[in-house]
Amino acid sequence: MADYDVVIIGAGAAGLTLAHRLGQINDRRDPPLRTAVLEPPPGPHTPPRRTWCFWEAGPGPWDHLLAASWEDLSVIGPDGAEHRSPAGPYAYKMLRSTDVDAHVRAAAGAAVEFRPLFVRDTEDGPEHATVRALAPGGEHLRLTARWVFDSRPPVRPRAVAPACSSTSGDGSSA
Repeated sequence: MADYDVVIIGAGAAGLTLAHRLGQINDRRDPPLRTAVLEPPPGPHTPPRRTWCFWEAGPGPWDHLLAASWEDLSVIGPDGAEHRSPAGPYAYKMLRSTDVDAHVRAAAGAAVEFRPLFVRDTEDGPEHATVRALAPGGEHLRLTARWVFDSRPPVRPRAVAPACSSTSGDGSSA
């Protein structure tokens, strides 16, 4: 049996939204989905605080956490004049990552566990996926789950410089 039903790697907008939704599902599910949210421990690997902005028509599920909302668009022209127009039926809404994080943690329920770990890699298998991680104290951990959602941005392959040759113009070695 896997350690968890779901492992979420990363506690940014995508990871927190999924954790929040799974917490809501767990309110109606027996047994609940055992969920782990893995994020780097506090320190240099911790992403900076962010704001998340989006367009939405009408009231939404995150409105009680909004830091700001705009219903009009305003553009300053080259002459310095302001041109304003309503954006309805949409509003541009802004959330602060710290507010969303605190809300999701408070509402998550006992089946959602937040773990400060450095994720090394993941591997899919026939019965479960495996997440290899490093604890803040240096302990190597291996977590298994039925499903793993990795919200980290993909790693870009490094450009490889062409091999240098030290030949003279006539093809002989220098």
